[in-house]
Amino acid sequence: MENVVIYGVNRFVGFQLCCYYLEQGVNVVGYTHPAHEEEDTLQEEMLLYLGRNANFSCEEMSGNLDVTHIHEQTLAVFFCFFDGGDFYHRSLVKTRIRDVHQWLMRALNHCVEKGTKTIFVSSLAVFNKQQQKITEETKPNPVTAEGKVYYHLEKVFQEHTSELSSAVVFRFPSLYGPWQPVSAAYQNAIVHKKKEVNSIKEDTRNLLYIEDAVEAIRLCVEKNEISGILHVVSNEENAWRVGAEALQLKNEVQKTNNPFVSTKVKNELGFRPKVQVTKGVQNQLNHSRQLFAHEIF
Repeated sequence: MENVVIYGVNRFVGFQLCCYYLEQGVNVVGYTHPAHEEEDTLQEEMLLYLGRNANFSCEEMSGNLDVTHIHEQTLAVFFCFFDGGDFYHRSLVKTRIRDVHQWLMRALNHCVEKGTKTIFVSSLAVFNKQQQKITEETKPNPVTAEGKVYYHLEKVFQEHTSELSSAVVFRFPSLYGPWQPVSAAYQNAIVHKKKEVNSIKEDTRNLLYIEDAVEAIRLCVEKNEISGILHVVSNEENAWRVGAEALQLKNEVQKTNNPFVSTKVKNELGFRPKVQVTKGVQNQLNHSRQLFAHEIF
């Protein structure tokens, strides 16, 4: 039976991918590992939401990672181990990185054996803020913990998938939208009814709506053979600042030029982002009002 396998189904991208494939009637096997306690309420709501679907099964990643659900009829395996929220809690990442490294290698070895399409979700944080005109060919030079961890895992992924005809690293900017981690600035402000952000932890150079990110990945899965690195970014200038203003959220983010130049995803997948940031943050606000109604309104 056809399925997809998602490592990190309780992370932002992994969860949204899971929702998409369940809506298409595809069986989803999801693997979780604990998030920071700040995310507990959101995590509980995620798993309650997914648990209502008979096509979803879930296991926690631990010890010797189970790879038996990856087989010849698996459409794709997605590696979404971390999201931006994890890196706001460095102790969590430090305790998890060795396990993630081992889980990734074990799963990739099985994917190569079965010839399975593989997708690794990474971040544009692999580039530091001094780098300009960044394309897929630009060499990463990370300075943050997030960038360094992702770059390390990217290299592990690429080394272990060199024999596969379809193995893709997706690099995304900061992501927002429904189900965003509570530790992210937008969601944190919504949940805690803040009107000002004093300390912004995420990368504000570019901002992409979560459903646009999922759409790019979907197009990639449907393409027969594609490998390499793809950058998926918004074309909106100062999108993070615009989104904050739409939420009436005071901030000190300065106007900057978008350093990311990406035509590869358009040329190879025919992808263009569709959701404008003012619409996207309204969607997030409406969703959070429902999801956290007992806590914030």
